[in-house]
Amino acid sequence: MVDKFDKTTKLAFRDPNDPQYIKFGSARDRDPNLGIRAGQLKLNGNTIAEFFEPSVQCIVSAVMEQRRRSRKAISTVFLVGGFAASDFLFAQVRQQLVSRGITVRRPDAHLNKAVPDGAIAHSLQPAVSSRVSKYSYGIRCNVHYEPSNIKHVARSNLRFESLSGNNMLPGGFCSILKKVPPKYLYVYSLWPTPNNKDVRVSETQ
Repeated sequence: MVDKFDKTTKLAFRDPNDPQYIKFGSARDRDPNLGIRAGQLKLNGNTIAEFFEPSVQCIVSAVMEQRRRSRKAISTVFLVGGFAASDFLFAQVRQQLVSRGITVRRPDAHLNKAVPDGAIAHSLQPAVSSRVSKYSYGIRCNVHYEPSNIKHVARSNLRFESLSGNNMLPGGFCSILKKVPPKYLYVYSLWPTPNNKDVRVSETQ
């Protein structure tokens, strides 16, 4: 029932004067005394509106607290997340904040809170300085045949002469974007010297 309310009733509710129906169970479920008919629970619109009230007050209080602490004037806020898809909650929050001189907006689509969270976090404290590839990307190609290469010798039966007169082997891989190699392990060794100042660094992969 909670899942049905979250996915349907919460989003569809707009007017406290209109009753809402929450589906649960099967069509055989019926209890007129509790407002249950054909597997649907009927709730008064005012009751549904009361469900939103704690969230509305919490949002308004949080915005006003942020405004009080901010060193710069806050005139606009964006409502995002699952609740932002509710027209009723958006209207209630906007009504209370507009009277305090704050404009309330929300995206037309993609209300997922993770997107603005990431944008704000990156703006306040950028942590990503570069991107690395987990895989190597490239195309098939022919490679020069090297007699000193054991693997090439094992495939010497596939060797052919290119138009330029070079000995080639098919089935090679030409990398366009290389996978980032494992991090190098730095091993610091302090060699015994009179002053213990001779520090050698060896680099292994």
